[in-house]
Amino acid sequence: KYVAMARLTGVELLLPLGLSPSWASARPEEPSAYRPGNAAEPRDIRDWRNYVHTVASRYKGRIRVYELWNEVNYSHFYSGSPEKLIDLARVAYETIKAIDPDAIVVSPSVTGGGRHLKWFDDYLAKGGGQYADVIGYHFYVPKDAPEAMLPLIRDVKAIMRKHGLGHKPLWNTETGWWIANQVETAPTKAVNAYWRKLDADLAAAYVARALILARAEGVDRFYWYAWDNIDMGMIEAGSQELKPAAKAYDTVAGWLVGGVLNGCERKGRLWTCGLIRSSGAQAWLLWSDGDPLEWAIPASWGVGVIERLDASRSPVIGDKIHVGPSPILVAVAQAAGER
Repeated sequence: KYVAMARLTGVELLLPLGLSPSWASARPEEPSAYRPGNAAEPRDIRDWRNYVHTVASRYKGRIRVYELWNEVNYSHFYSGSPEKLIDLARVAYETIKAIDPDAIVVSPSVTGGGRHLKWFDDYLAKGGGQYADVIGYHFYVPKDAPEAMLPLIRDVKAIMRKHGLGHKPLWNTETGWWIANQVETAPTKAVNAYWRKLDADLAAAYVARALILARAEGVDRFYWYAWDNIDMGMIEAGSQELKPAAKAYDTVAGWLVGGVLNGCERKGRLWTCGLIRSSGAQAWLLWSDGDPLEWAIPASWGVGVIERLDASRSPVIGDKIHVGPSPILVAVAQAAGER
């Protein structure tokens, strides 16, 4: 069903491989985030090979991207050793490439900083990175603003370089925040009580800032979690009405796709990011990570229009503009509104 929907809408799927059914599990009675035994590696590597071969054969030409297992640094998702995981990675990589040489294999996803970075470092040190075309990571900072992703992204890239993998793309294959619904809903297992719950406007701002900052730091893809999740979704629970966060996602895609983001700079609470639009025109993205401010635009910019996350536009009047937590795009008049 999902594959058919993706083909109709032109969406490229990333399929995470993993989870052992109890009959194939090395520890069938072991608790997991799902059913007993699911987090353990398969008891027999031949069962794993057969599973990967069956899936890759069935979806050749329809699914091009595979990720090996989810958040392997948490034992309720994966309870085996790094060495066992590398065995699974090797078999999956060789099997998928034999069936579809053009397929993309993403490394097992890791999430979190601190000791979790050590898990990631150890996995790459043992050779896990050789069985991946792309390195995957989940850059969650659920209690903090998107700017808190930056040191984590830089730490991950430093570990990649340490193990000779700096040339491989880095994908953020899952990140999101707790986003309030118009109708109050009881939290599910997707979020924890210590997470920050965002109202509609701040959620839109966080979506935009996360996408912009990850792109500026060289993260090649960003998968938002998740479109229709009750706690973290971009659509309203029940009505499926688009939230402002969904509109912000679309607007930022229009700003960034086809363009070149020349890094972001923070001065005080003001962030500025230079952007070369797909047309070649210069633009800038601005926001405040604290209280809103009035900011004088440099005359050399020559900008004439402001575009906001709701896609509304207005002319620049005078030499100062209001900058708040939601990113705005300022550009010459004919360059704004590009898609």
